[in-house]
Amino acid sequence: MILSLVVLVTSFGLALWAYYRKKHSYWKQKGVPHETPKPIVGNIGGALTFKESIGQFLYRVYKGSNGPYHGFYVMGEPSILINDPDIIKHILIKDFNFFMNRTIVSDPKGDPISAHILFNSKTPLWNNLRRKVSPIFSSGKLKRMYSFLYESSSDLVNYLEKTDKMIESREVCSLYTTDIISSTCFGINAKCFENPNAEFRKISRKLFEWNSPRVSVPMLFYFLTPTIVKLFKIGLFRTECVRFFKRVFFRAIVEREQSKGFRNDFLDLLIQIKNQDAESNKNVKNEGDVILAQAIQFFAAGFETTSGLMVFFLYELAKNPDVQEKLRQEVLEVLEKKGEIMYDSFKDMKYLDMCTSEALRKYPILPFLDRRCSENYKLPGSELVLEKNTPVYISILGLQYDETYYPEPDKFIPERWMDSQINKFSFLAFGEGPRNCIGARFGVLAVKIGISRILSSLKVELCEKSPKNIGIQDFDSRALLLAPIDGIYLKYSKINK
Repeated sequence: MILSLVVLVTSFGLALWAYYRKKHSYWKQKGVPHETPKPIVGNIGGALTFKESIGQFLYRVYKGSNGPYHGFYVMGEPSILINDPDIIKHILIKDFNFFMNRTIVSDPKGDPISAHILFNSKTPLWNNLRRKVSPIFSSGKLKRMYSFLYESSSDLVNYLEKTDKMIESREVCSLYTTDIISSTCFGINAKCFENPNAEFRKISRKLFEWNSPRVSVPMLFYFLTPTIVKLFKIGLFRTECVRFFKRVFFRAIVEREQSKGFRNDFLDLLIQIKNQDAESNKNVKNEGDVILAQAIQFFAAGFETTSGLMVFFLYELAKNPDVQEKLRQEVLEVLEKKGEIMYDSFKDMKYLDMCTSEALRKYPILPFLDRRCSENYKLPGSELVLEKNTPVYISILGLQYDETYYPEPDKFIPERWMDSQINKFSFLAFGEGPRNCIGARFGVLAVKIGISRILSSLKVELCEKSPKNIGIQDFDSRALLLAPIDGIYLKYSKINK
């Protein structure tokens, strides 16, 4: 009996070894430079054990490669990293029809909510969702929502003015963005600055509690191990979070429709989509999941990306007081001319634009892009043909810290964006092409309002608990998005106007 078991285990082990050895010879046979794979895990052992994030792993591959592309293995699956901006342009725009879908799992049966999130969705559902959702973020609609963002920024400044001590600024930025998203997407004033443990804030913490395996593991598996996700029916979001959003969102819809009120916010626009002839949902059994999925996406994506960018931005301003003072003078000039910072004021704030671009360069909150090749595709300028279903990755961190495009990349230099001749496809903080981030303008607007309002009243300084530097190695290896391992403490003090 024992002998039979030993033989069985040995045979299985040898078969598994032979299987992965064949899989792991793929790039060598094609003559493609590649990472040396390890048995079973390929090259993602560090990511699977959270020693490095996906973004940190791809950055490391980028830094270690010399050519326009470089192969690696996601367990047994041959994958490729594209480094050349010209090829990236083809993948994201010119030859987009070959790369319309992401690698992330989209399983309408196993997890209908995440499958109908625009970011995750596959064609043809993605085409229909994009057509319906994109108009929500037009400049005209953002202008009509400006008052909600401005009100939240007032609460932010009032909160900071009441203290003269070190503040964990990531939490402060999270309170600000939670208030903004709950107001514009659900029509609810969460009042997080009055109650930091408000229900919306509790849920936003649970959504991105990276030190919890219930958050970090599904996020990792959805991008790297789709077979495991489908086999064990793993949901992307915590069940209690989905239940909360479902309860709050549909109650908000009923109340808005009964009151016949109109706020010109995201909720109104989602109600319009719900009431339209839902052509995009004709094959969907539960159309409510489609609208709910967009609300959850707006909240999740808008909350974490905006708060993350804003806290890194504040850190750089504290670390570079000359930049902070120059930006403050621009803000004060606008206030002197117009009395307050209005939506149209930002068109004249060129230095704020440069500082925002530099913050996005150093801290692209989603540090990589992923696509899956839908048909055999010959890479431009080479003889390499990518086979159908090959995963394709782009390291945003790698590109945006590349000295070829950004001299002294570790330094915060807003002036590099003055009359910039920077290659457009070396700066991909929001992606490019049809599958770029549709909420980019909303997120940037929220950050610009918050930063401008803070600088108009307060000085931001480093303190003894502030990190001395934030490099690639200092990001949380458990997080899919860029996040500091610990909080970012800063000091705020009133200025003499």
